[in-house]
Amino acid sequence: MNRNLPAFFKREDTIVPPLHPAGQGAVTLLRVSGPATLFLLNELTQKHQEKDPKAPPPRLAQLKPLWDGELLLDRALVTWFPGPGSYTGEDSAEFGLHASPYVVNRFLALCTALPGVRMAEPGEFTWRAFANGQMDLSRAEAVADLIAAENPMAHRLAMNQLEGGFARKIALLRERMTEFAALLELELDFSQEDVEFADRSALQKLILSVLEQVQSLRDSFAAGEVIRKGVPTVLAGRPNAGKSSLLNALLQEDRALVSDQPGTTRDTIEEPCILDGITFRLMDTAGLRESIDAVEQMGVERTRLKLAHAGLVLMVAGLDEAPDEAWIDLLNLAGKQSKVIVVLNKMDLATEASNREAWQQRFPDLVMISTRTGEGLDLLRDRMRTTVSLGRLAGDFVAVNARQRAALEEAAQTLERIQHGLGHELGTELLAEDMRAVLRNLAELTGEIATDDLLGAIFSKFCIGK
Repeated sequence: MNRNLPAFFKREDTIVPPLHPAGQGAVTLLRVSGPATLFLLNELTQKHQEKDPKAPPPRLAQLKPLWDGELLLDRALVTWFPGPGSYTGEDSAEFGLHASPYVVNRFLALCTALPGVRMAEPGEFTWRAFANGQMDLSRAEAVADLIAAENPMAHRLAMNQLEGGFARKIALLRERMTEFAALLELELDFSQEDVEFADRSALQKLILSVLEQVQSLRDSFAAGEVIRKGVPTVLAGRPNAGKSSLLNALLQEDRALVSDQPGTTRDTIEEPCILDGITFRLMDTAGLRESIDAVEQMGVERTRLKLAHAGLVLMVAGLDEAPDEAWIDLLNLAGKQSKVIVVLNKMDLATEASNREAWQQRFPDLVMISTRTGEGLDLLRDRMRTTVSLGRLAGDFVAVNARQRAALEEAAQTLERIQHGLGHELGTELLAEDMRAVLRNLAELTGEIATDDLLGAIFSKFCIGK
């Protein structure tokens, strides 16, 4: 499967990762890929008077010296992967170097000084794997998702897609559709004979079955977004309600400064909190009130913006305040898509029994907590987990990005049109055209049909070195 490369990807070049500071650690692994890989490997691991053009044993890690002219730069673990038996499908090598910034950057400088060797574009290694038929587009996208996975569910979805689960699901749907599409095309060839090769009742059942699965995959996009990106969760309320204390309690660390003085939080603090594999992106915000302080006013405005786009709102009140109409108005600041949990804090203030009854009457489903004693925090965590719906999940198969959702949405609309057409005895020519459209949509999901602009946009978002 050879594909045309965008202009900025030249397959005749040999590529190495861009120069970058080495991370903390004992060893860093660098990949080289392209036609000059064996030449590069021999040039850097052999002294000039000892040059041997032969390839080392394939897929066998060997400790080799790396030479900078006559100077020993490092001793590295080197593995040679002749194509097509490599990640990219090309001749490749991996070098395990000591993670010294000097060693890494000098090694990459020596590589790029050789003819035909250059720095890779972001995502170019995975692009070459895709271009050489080593993986479909959904698996290539899963590489980026796996690197970015922050919780167990995101990791599971990325691994499932990387192992080809999503692609196999789509291939099965295409296989079922292709047989009937071929029969419809055959009918067109014999249109003068007025014969039907495709059983319309069987086709109707097939369309219903495929439509249900496509819709399930399409609807799973919302769940995929939650799993991959987390739930934007805003902690809001009046000043001194205990929002910062609640943030610290949920994180189980002192992340936000806490003070009895109202209005101490001026800016948004955001931290991830993982509950049962779901990441909640907790945002502690400035207390909502009128203020003459210019900086506090800016903080309040930011709070309003965050509330308008939140997935989940923890609207926090203190037991020392009453549920008056002004507080009720704060709930209207949450966006229409936001789910709201009313949290009554400071339950350790036993003298405020009348306020507690007033809050319970107004909000029967509120969660009562004390950030000081820890009372009710487990209940709040449970409520957060159950409030965030993962929607309809097609098993482990989830549409994880907007590109996949758009193709599935278009396929679903076309399938609905076929379904309607079958009920109204639509002609074979129009049915065949719609079947072709569905097959194109399904092919787009795995990248069998894709434009250079789309592919360039996808792979340019990859991190360096992949």
